Amino acid sequence: MIVPFDGKGVSEAVEKIMADLIESGVDVRVDDSDKRPGEKFFYWEMKGVPFRIDLGEKELEKDEVSVFIRDSRNKVSVKIDKLVDEIKKLGVEYDARLLKKADEFFGDKVVSCEDKDEIKKALDSGKIARFNFCSSELDGEDCAEFVEKELQARVMGTRADLDEKASGKCPVCGKVSKVVVYAGKSY
Repeated sequence: MIVPFDGKGVSEAVEKIMADLIESGVDVRVDDSDKRPGEKFFYWEMKGVPFRIDLGEKELEKDEVSVFIRDSRNKVSVKIDKLVDEIKKLGVEYDARLLKKADEFFGDKVVSCEDKDEIKKALDSGKIARFNFCSSELDGEDCAEFVEKELQARVMGTRADLDEKASGKCPVCGKVSKVVVYAGKSY
């Protein structure tokens, strides 16, 4: 999100910056509303916008912009002619930080389970149950329904980022397991 401030040459600079970012594949918008700067900052931060680019006459005199990074709450000055490359670099770093944080959060929430009692205990304690399952296709529908009705949880599916090999039998129906699934409760 670009938040421009009034000043000589700012509008033209914003248009050029926006065009350069769009051309490089960056989704960008400009907030030229009549709201006060603090309102704009708060609004876009609450919307989850990862970077806010502030540009006013002061920044333009130095041929730079201020970039606010949402997750780290840092503000950095970037030369306008380096902005596209810097935003792309910051985006990669931002994604890596978010993935690391999600993995840390997710890691201690998953409990590997072998039977119905372990699954129920994990779910009742607010954890995500990981277990072998007969099928994630239609032939596993009855078992998924059991998890939903009897355990008040939902089979969320398999991990797309892992190639987990199932072993043993499905704890619900006793058939040979074909997949490893995760189940959890919605709160």
